[in-house]
Amino acid sequence: MRQAKWTVLLVLLLVGCPSDPPSGDGDAGTDGGAGVRGLVFVFQVQPVLPGQTSPGVTVDSLELHLREVRVVGDAAAGDPRVSRADLTMKFLADKSTGELAFPDAPSGMYSRLAARLGGTGDSYVIKGRALANGVSRPFEIEDEEALPLAIDFTPVQVRAGRVTTVRIGVDVAAAIADVDWDTVRFDGEKLKLEHDDAGIRVVRSALVAAIRFLAIE
Repeated sequence: MRQAKWTVLLVLLLVGCPSDPPSGDGDAGTDGGAGVRGLVFVFQVQPVLPGQTSPGVTVDSLELHLREVRVVGDAAAGDPRVSRADLTMKFLADKSTGELAFPDAPSGMYSRLAARLGGTGDSYVIKGRALANGVSRPFEIEDEEALPLAIDFTPVQVRAGRVTTVRIGVDVAAAIADVDWDTVRFDGEKLKLEHDDAGIRVVRSALVAAIRFLAIE
């Protein structure tokens, strides 16, 4: 009888013991399970659209046409997992952010986002309203110039199981701050600055400088 009691007790102890202890290898703050990795760039237009960039000037929308996009780091150069042939980002009312995601980015260190604005078709398009010669009129800035971009950011380690977010600011107010609206051509419907207009040169250089690193999350 005593032997039977010990047998029952042993069975209960074996049933109550888990076969494997819970794993303690999880990484706090990860967004996925084992093997998940990712690098995401969030572009954020400043000010929020539609937004006033200076007295009498409001921007309603912005389009960026990116070509030959690639992330530079210690991974193999030209790795398709961290490159895109082209990407169009449209920023409109209530949509002042845009994402560029590389969910399969190899683990490693990264420190630069390189690309080209345009080169085939439009580089960028900015629309809004501006005060010119005392009259508020709609405007459109449309360029086809190929503009290289090199956005350096704090070197970041991308690891399996974690999504790393790099925030990029696009200061559209700075991009058009030096436009002399009183001299911009009016085509009967809107103020127009295009590829061959002399006044667009200040926008090109200012826009490239206005796209810059903000933070890593």
